[in-house]
Amino acid sequence: MDKTLEKDRINEMIVAIMKVARGDYSIRIELSGKNDDIDSLAMGLNMMIDDIRVSIEEVEKAHEERIKAKIAADKARLEESEKARKIIEEKAKKLEDSRSATIYMMKDLKRTSFDLEKKIRDLERFQKVTMDREKRVLELKKEIKELKKKLESEKEWKKEK
Repeated sequence: MDKTLEKDRINEMIVAIMKVARGDYSIRIELSGKNDDIDSLAMGLNMMIDDIRVSIEEVEKAHEERIKAKIAADKARLEESEKARKIIEEKAKKLEDSRSATIYMMKDLKRTSFDLEKKIRDLERFQKVTMDREKRVLELKKEIKELKKKLESEKEWKKEK
């Protein structure tokens, strides 16, 4: 009967090992209290199951921490990207405003240039008229001078007669 009991205990260990192989680390193998080799083997298997469970928990915890760190890093990058996007949008708006102001100034400059060209043409015409008038005034002065001379000559000629 002792052999059957030992065989049942070994079968219980095999079932426990198969459950651990499928990922059930909550399983415990009960000790018979006989302190025999099978109890020693059961204690060793229980310790190994505990070690596997603790290792898996540590791996899962480390994995979870890496995921949280990656999420935090991604969130920080996203926030930086969002800040950069806002800065770019602000600069694009300023650039558009500057472009609009430049276009307005260019149109105003073109109008001013056109007005100045017209004034220059007017001044050139005025200068020509003024120069022609001045030339005519000089001609008239010369003619008056000549007429005065002629008149004086005639007066002297009449006096002599």
